[in-house]
Amino acid sequence: PAATKPALRATVSAPLRGVVAPVMHTAATGAMPASAHGPPVGSFPLATAAAAAAVGGLFARASVRGARGMPAGAKSMRGAASVSPVVRAAEPYKFCSIHPYFTIVDEAAAAPIMAEFVEKTKAEKGCIWYGWDRAGDKLFCNEAYVDADAVLAHLENVGDCIDKILAGPAKLERIEFHGPEAELEKLKPTADKLGATCYAVNSGFSSMPVENGPSANPGTLCTIHPYFTIIDEEAAKPLMAEFVEKTRSEADCVYYGWTKIGDKLFCREGYGSGDGILAHLDNVGPLLDKMLAGPAKLESLAFHGPAAEMEKIKETASGLGAAVLIKDSGFERFEKA
Repeated sequence: PAATKPALRATVSAPLRGVVAPVMHTAATGAMPASAHGPPVGSFPLATAAAAAAVGGLFARASVRGARGMPAGAKSMRGAASVSPVVRAAEPYKFCSIHPYFTIVDEAAAAPIMAEFVEKTKAEKGCIWYGWDRAGDKLFCNEAYVDADAVLAHLENVGDCIDKILAGPAKLERIEFHGPEAELEKLKPTADKLGATCYAVNSGFSSMPVENGPSANPGTLCTIHPYFTIIDEEAAKPLMAEFVEKTRSEADCVYYGWTKIGDKLFCREGYGSGDGILAHLDNVGPLLDKMLAGPAKLESLAFHGPAAEMEKIKETASGLGAAVLIKDSGFERFEKA
């Protein structure tokens, strides 16, 4: 009964219900929220200064040891058509992503709810990929959508699941929205209610000619999650642009680019395999040296992906003091060029 729901429902879940529906197809006005826009706190280990200083050289050595070649060919999309695919050409880096960080309190209670989240989200035509990544009691929902309307539709769809998981099985530590400024404007009322941070797209590209294809295939995407603080923006800008251009040449990169709020910077990037991650780190190692030599400070770093792919990068991750989150479950609908 509603009368017996815990207070947490009112503080986190109820705002979703009260805000999502009215703004599904309207654009909000006003500046992006400035609350809680720092790097991860309390959820994942921060990179130490020594590790950050050694990043470039370690990346290069680990990549030479671990790279085994890139997979050839585009991913096959199978099954009967169930969604309308989005094809992007001229504007390739327009998708939105949600970054919710949880701590698991009751694993046995959380597991069936996590499975329900996945199954309900499979029905959403605007979802690009979705799934759970975890390390110990730390849980992250790795998810992306074609636009803000799809984000809001998702939050409405899984409202009951949110209620259930926050009623005891897990605690929401923080939540972020990443996407183009115009899409973040649509999410502003929801973000304000949730105390979410909004990171606007600065630059980037996508190698997903079809984002929400017809089949919900097993999730294999590998992602890197580096958070920076910008110290010298004018010095950082050309390096950020160079990162993007160098990464365009990488065969296994699915998407790559920068999102930011104020002096907080995030590199939103995904690869088809652990080998692709190692190849990328080798490719941009000298640039990272330059970036960390003054223009920016690396605050935290995490790698996410299937267990077999994370095994390939564990030496690199260990040397960097980075967190490694293993994919627990999920799916992906995108096709890679």
